Amino acid sequence: MKRNLRNLLVAALFAVAPPLLSAPAMAQGMPMMPMGHHLDRLAEKLKLTPEQKPQWDAMVKKTKEHFEAMRKAHHEMHEAFKAEMDKPEPDLAALAAKSDAMRERGMAAHKELRDGWLKLYATMSPEQKGVVKHAILHHMKMRHMREKMMGGHGDHGGMKHDDSTKSKDD
Repeated sequence: MKRNLRNLLVAALFAVAPPLLSAPAMAQGMPMMPMGHHLDRLAEKLKLTPEQKPQWDAMVKKTKEHFEAMRKAHHEMHEAFKAEMDKPEPDLAALAAKSDAMRERGMAAHKELRDGWLKLYATMSPEQKGVVKHAILHHMKMRHMREKMMGGHGDHGGMKHDDSTKSKDD
């Protein structure tokens, strides 16, 4: 009896924990935004105009700030979760409310960021848009492969990589 109760509690914890520990807007991540040196290479491939360069730089800065804020929020949520679980009777409703608030802030920031990138994309030439399309498809393919290696299902809302969109340098 004691063992069954413990197993039930562990199962309940695993059912509750993942949503509480998820970073804000993680599921709504921007597949079009590679980070680090990938951004520099993408900027080179895009051959940004002098008018686009300041907007690009501002969006890169905002993106890095957004992801740093997400990392910090995730860490804070993780710490809150641990602190709550150390209590004899954890307040799961409080954790859920904290998680919801974090997710809502993250989603608002995500939409603002997305809109900024879309505004920049609207200024791009057809050639630049082709480079962006190729980068997105490549990123999705790499993400899918990584998920398969990690045992994930790799479903991206029905998005499939179409070989007809490959460039001649693939």
